[in-house]
Amino acid sequence: MKKKKCPKCGYESKRDAEYCGLCYEPFNKKPAAGEPSPARPPEFPPHSEPAAAPLPPLLKAVFLLLGLAAVGFLLPSLPPMHPGAFSAGPVNHFQAKTDAAEQLLAGLARDRETLLADIAAAPPDPEGFGLDGKYTARMVKLEEDYAAGINALGLPCPTCVDEKKDAAYLAWTADFARRENEASQNFSGRYQQHIQTALSGK
Repeated sequence: MKKKKCPKCGYESKRDAEYCGLCYEPFNKKPAAGEPSPARPPEFPPHSEPAAAPLPPLLKAVFLLLGLAAVGFLLPSLPPMHPGAFSAGPVNHFQAKTDAAEQLLAGLARDRETLLADIAAAPPDPEGFGLDGKYTARMVKLEEDYAAGINALGLPCPTCVDEKKDAAYLAWTADFARRENEASQNFSGRYQQHIQTALSGK
């Protein structure tokens, strides 16, 4: 059974005792009116480490030089970088010629659109699509000029180049032929529509 300890003399009395069994100090003593309450122990701010003083400029410079020296020491030990490590992809060794071919194809597309626009703006003229017709002559002329320009570039044939070394050129050749064929089919279909319109007189 727990006992009640006297706050005055420290004697332990029974738990339900109202007075100390040694000095008769009342356990439930209330402070008299005007009597100051027991002073609380002073509170001190929590202990904190002092802030580190900033490094002098001279020491900063020394540490910077040491860091640069360490980098300079490590760099020579790194393995050499392969020249093609940052290569964006296969190189087209015929870039100048392929660029010129792209310009010729773009020019052909513009000439075809101009011809179709002129046909659409003019009254229906079936004779213009005959063997000696004006539209036929213009179409043949622009196709011949395009073919002559492509031949003048001297583009290597796909079977005449190295399959690995000129992989980029071979990929361009296949894509260029596809786009060239699609453009020709598109123009031919629209040109045939104008012929049908001219023959119907509408």
